[in-house]
Amino acid sequence: MIERLKRILQSAIGDLIERASDPELELVRFVEEIEIALGEVRAEIEETSLRKARIAEQCASQQATAENWMRQAEQAVEDGDDASARKYLVGRREAEGEVATCERRLEELSAALQSLGRDRDALERKLHSARLEQKRLSAELRRAESEQRSGTALSGGESMTASVDRVREEIHETQATGEAIHAVKGASVEAEFQELEENESVEQELAALKERMKKEPQDGAK
Repeated sequence: MIERLKRILQSAIGDLIERASDPELELVRFVEEIEIALGEVRAEIEETSLRKARIAEQCASQQATAENWMRQAEQAVEDGDDASARKYLVGRREAEGEVATCERRLEELSAALQSLGRDRDALERKLHSARLEQKRLSAELRRAESEQRSGTALSGGESMTASVDRVREEIHETQATGEAIHAVKGASVEAEFQELEENESVEQELAALKERMKKEPQDGAK
């Protein structure tokens, strides 16, 4: 379990996706593996907690035994029974040895629980990240499929790239046509303006001629 746990925690989700031929399936497997490992760690935490509780009870029992041996030793001394006092003191020493052993075991189990708790938290964070990545990847795949379907519908079955190229060509053709029409219209307008200017000039010349001719007879009569 330890080796698998290390491998899971050291795995980068992005690297798994990049290396996988089917990223979505790879993420499903990775999430399942994390869930299994997380279940094992939680079970280990529960079992370790139970062992710690049992040892704590044993420790308390041995401590009570040691105290009882000490009370009997004290009573034996008061009674002048040194032999019994010695026997009780030996019993007290053995009980205190058991207490020391229980306390060391409790410290070990406490450290193990702290380590397991860190592993559990790390796995929960990894699981959360993997599930978020699953949702993101699934959304991207759905969007890509939707875009592909939309592209196919718009182009009558042609690929998205072909559809885009076709639209681009139509735009270029429209732009070219617009420029040609604009050029023709521009030339026509310029010709009209030129014709108007010429007509205006002719009219001015005609008016000037008429004015001059009116004056000439008057000058001849004089």
